[in-house]
Amino acid sequence: MSPQPAHKNNIWMPLFVGDYLSDTMHLTTEQHGAYLLLIMAYWKIQKPLPANDNQLASIAKLTPDAWSMHKALLEEFFDTTSKPGKWIHHRVDREIDKARRMSENAQKRGKAGSDARWADKRRIEQASSE
Repeated sequence: MSPQPAHKNNIWMPLFVGDYLSDTMHLTTEQHGAYLLLIMAYWKIQKPLPANDNQLASIAKLTPDAWSMHKALLEEFFDTTSKPGKWIHHRVDREIDKARRMSENAQKRGKAGSDARWADKRRIEQASSE
């Protein structure tokens, strides 16, 4: 997925609590925090995370030692093989795409509504000038 310009849809992120909990009940509190920070960063930048331990530890707000302890478990939630050097989260990618489509559709509907109002206004102005 190529980087996209920031849209308003990166200020909110859907969190499906049932899905999240069913996948993460085995995590410790620290691991939950790290995982949520990783997927929130992913959502915010709207592209895969770099497979760089220092950067990932920083995003997760973990010390290098804590990161090395938790990395293997957290890595299981990401695809790290299809694009070497990147941590890809397919669920977040699907939600980003869905949010983009919703935003684009809303913009199209807004433009169509605006165009229709302007067309109506022009018709009324033409009729009143005749």
